[in-house]
Amino acid sequence: MSLQLKLLAFFFLVTLSIPYNSIAGESKDNPILCDFGDGPITLACGNGTALFSVDASASTCAHPDPVTGCGFITFVWRSDCPDAEILLPNGGPQMDFQVGTVDDFGMPAQCRVWVVIRNLTNKTQCERPIKVEECNYDCNGDLGGTAQVDPCGVCGGDGTSCQDCSGTPNGTAQFDQCGICGGDGTSCLDCNGIANGGATIDQCGICGGDGTSCLDCNGVPNGSSIVDQCGICNGDGSSCAEEECIEQQSSEQDIKSAKKVKKKARKLNQRTKKFSNRAKSCGKSYPSLIAKSKNAYSKITELLVDNVVTSTLVCNTSLCTQVSTTELKSKINNQVKKLYKAAKKSKLNYLNDCQVVDNNDNPNAKVTEDYRDDVINATKKLPDTTLDCIN
Repeated sequence: MSLQLKLLAFFFLVTLSIPYNSIAGESKDNPILCDFGDGPITLACGNGTALFSVDASASTCAHPDPVTGCGFITFVWRSDCPDAEILLPNGGPQMDFQVGTVDDFGMPAQCRVWVVIRNLTNKTQCERPIKVEECNYDCNGDLGGTAQVDPCGVCGGDGTSCQDCSGTPNGTAQFDQCGICGGDGTSCLDCNGIANGGATIDQCGICGGDGTSCLDCNGVPNGSSIVDQCGICNGDGSSCAEEECIEQQSSEQDIKSAKKVKKKARKLNQRTKKFSNRAKSCGKSYPSLIAKSKNAYSKITELLVDNVVTSTLVCNTSLCTQVSTTELKSKINNQVKKLYKAAKKSKLNYLNDCQVVDNNDNPNAKVTEDYRDDVINATKKLPDTTLDCIN
């Protein structure tokens, strides 16, 4: 940067006297005296004007000029300051100021300014040094400016032009596709990997599915029900098959046990008839007891036929189950009780009506209770379950 220098000087002709002074027939001027001040002029870098004043005095010559007088004093400025600019640098004998400036220094400098003053016979030189102090420029190149380079390397910047999304100067963090600073771009992905997409995993574990791909035919997710060959959900495939049926006969053992119950019940029923017939010898009979006994025996026979002896129709479309015979045995025993009561009553009536003494000398002879117990014990040996089919 060039140094621009302006010099401002004041010249004031202090004394301009006209004495007559001659040496060897010649007139001589008195010596020129000047006061240019003492010491260097110190300027801050870039600071305005160096102001100089010269106080010069000289006597006049012996033969003064009618126009200019005897002064003939001239002023000539000189400077070794770089790029110096001197305003009105050359003074004359006028009683005026002569002006120069030192202005806007852009770099440190040490130089000098002087002025040469002459009259007709004498010359003198007045000199002042100039010192320009250190210059401070900001990053914009402005002398004395305050602009600084921010962390982003921008002169006068606020440090934000190179910040990453986390506020770190020259950092590497960026906003991902989900709008997350420093994120990996996965926080907003749907199950298809689309940022901010709407696809979700359904109840069947399918991304973007409607939740039906894993339903069984009953609408249960991941259920086990399937449509059979007949188009029936959870069917066994028999509803559309050609029906085939067989008569499922009772086992030989079951038939044998049923016959035994019937045989024991018939003996208990016959005891009622036996004592009723004996009562006829004394003019008595017990038709109502016989009827009750017969009815109970018929019920027992009917229960055995319907539940044990009779065959069961079993088809390929039948729904068959094994049914417990506990209730059946209970019903048979209820009828056995009626048989026992009728036989017991018939015997007692006979003994009373015919005045017969019951003198049973045979200890092995069966009584009514024994016949009852025979039926009950035979009933216990009936099968525990029977086959029941719905066609």
